[in-house]
Amino acid sequence: MDTHAAHPNTDVSTILWDSIEKKRISIRPFFTETADNGPTMKAIEKAVIASLNAEKKKRGTDETGSAEWYKDLKPSLLKIGAVTLAPSTVSGKGSGLTFHYPPYAVGSYVEGEYVAFVPWETLKPYLTPEGARIFGGARPKGDDDDPQ
Repeated sequence: MDTHAAHPNTDVSTILWDSIEKKRISIRPFFTETADNGPTMKAIEKAVIASLNAEKKKRGTDETGSAEWYKDLKPSLLKIGAVTLAPSTVSGKGSGLTFHYPPYAVGSYVEGEYVAFVPWETLKPYLTPEGARIFGGARPKGDDDDPQ
């Protein structure tokens, strides 16, 4: 929590849980490589920024300075944001990845939280066979509702 500004702030952390194995998992095995600044992470970062820009446009926020808000996003698993699997219209599959950002992370406090969605089709060239088995279908209608 940052209490040095006009508004307190929170952070977001996620845990990916394998309900069959009953243990915490990483997204690393889903991809052929996840090196910092590697092709997978650069593609994910590009897709996250495109999703954030679309959401900012939808909310009618000022796009000036977006690059400044995104300066802390890096093509690295540890710097791209808190990640979860997005639900799918296909049972047992994920429709992609969602990245969660608290207020101040990628926009001003008044903008609130952001969730960036990266569809599995964008990830497809970088998936391992295990990753390809996890994804399919589309994001259910209503899953992209504004988190505020």
